[in-house]
Amino acid sequence: MNKKLSYLACLSALVLVTGCKTGVESPKGEYSISLADDFSSEVEPPPEPPKASYQEQNVDQTTHNLTVTGDAFTQVIGSFDDALATLEAGWTASGAFDNPASSDSWAFLPDNQKENESEPTAFVGLHGVSTCEINQNAEGCDAPTGSLLSPFFTVNADRPYLKLLLSGGNAEGSNDVGIRVLDESGNEITRLNPANCSAAWNKSDDNWQAINLSSHIGQYVQVEIFDNESEGCGFIAFDHLHMSGFESLASDYAEENPDQSVLNLTLADDSFTQVIGSFDSANAMLAAGWTATGVFAEPASDAAWAFVSDNNKDVDAAIVGLHAASTCEINENANGCDGPTGSLTSPFFIVNAARPILNILLSGGTGDNNVGMKILAADGSEIANHNPGTCSDAYIKADRNWVSHDLSDYIGQTVRVQLFDNEEAGCGFVAFDHLHMSSVTLAQ
Repeated sequence: MNKKLSYLACLSALVLVTGCKTGVESPKGEYSISLADDFSSEVEPPPEPPKASYQEQNVDQTTHNLTVTGDAFTQVIGSFDDALATLEAGWTASGAFDNPASSDSWAFLPDNQKENESEPTAFVGLHGVSTCEINQNAEGCDAPTGSLLSPFFTVNADRPYLKLLLSGGNAEGSNDVGIRVLDESGNEITRLNPANCSAAWNKSDDNWQAINLSSHIGQYVQVEIFDNESEGCGFIAFDHLHMSGFESLASDYAEENPDQSVLNLTLADDSFTQVIGSFDSANAMLAAGWTATGVFAEPASDAAWAFVSDNNKDVDAAIVGLHAASTCEINENANGCDGPTGSLTSPFFIVNAARPILNILLSGGTGDNNVGMKILAADGSEIANHNPGTCSDAYIKADRNWVSHDLSDYIGQTVRVQLFDNEEAGCGFVAFDHLHMSSVTLAQ
């Protein structure tokens, strides 16, 4: 037994016996304890267990007088339908939110909110929440105060916007009523004060609020909802706190003014009406909302993704606009043809009934799942996966490289596209150009 463990054992034994001999006896015959010079009585705490990213399960998806985005139920942090279950799941409460007497103690007008005779009530699930009516309006509208603090959850790159229905507080937007986002250390990242005293409850889509947390992708955060005002406009109404890929309800995307020059290709009359990706300027596309990983991230120039950026029009290439893209020549071929890997993911766009066909020039890979294109629904689920399997074409060469997918089953819905190259070995490249929506199938 080492000296530190001996010392701890001796201290424990002092409770039961007169002393613990360490080999050194005092002149009076009493026992003494000698400590090593390097002994420290401080005990390091055990490391914290890794946090789990929180989200509610089996959320009621009914809506009342509201429009929601396609991913509104993918990562729900707070439905607030059941006060008791919310606290049991890890939310912490103070003031009027603490110790709820029933599941609907936080609800606005729990008995008649769906048939409010004066003005419409907008909510998701079973009901909304308002301190104006909390605990059956036991203290009136302004007097109740308190807070709700969420468990930690992760900001996902696919859903960087924190959204909720929110109303209340005075017109000056004081810091006494609102929500704030905290980092892992409890530091405030941002806050939002609704400043909407006219609405003691949420009434329509106008009450949706969004906070952009894209600068905190991959980090743990938590949200605090608070009402610290007990006088005029001292209430807060809220519902359906969730993470989303949409900043607003009207989420659609198309490039503006793409270059319409064409080389060695056949296009349809509407091939420039809704262009999702021209890939002519790497920096402009990332600024417009495309997200990149691997070799596509942090391009050194607008032409960093281009195939043979200086002379691609002098080979037997087929191009729309300024140039096509290819991981075989990306970043001036700095890592060879097969070595570079990465992905590009488009912003969300809406499938229009007039243009339900997705067309793209696509080549590369061996036909396995390591190289190609995915079409994704708003909730992240996969609609289609295309792996070209054209290893002989390291760049776009002709109309034979057109790939088309009919999205008629998704008209009116939001989707996005991910292009990917996860192969570092043979045929480990993807080449692509001119992703657009059309009324015409261009694939041969």
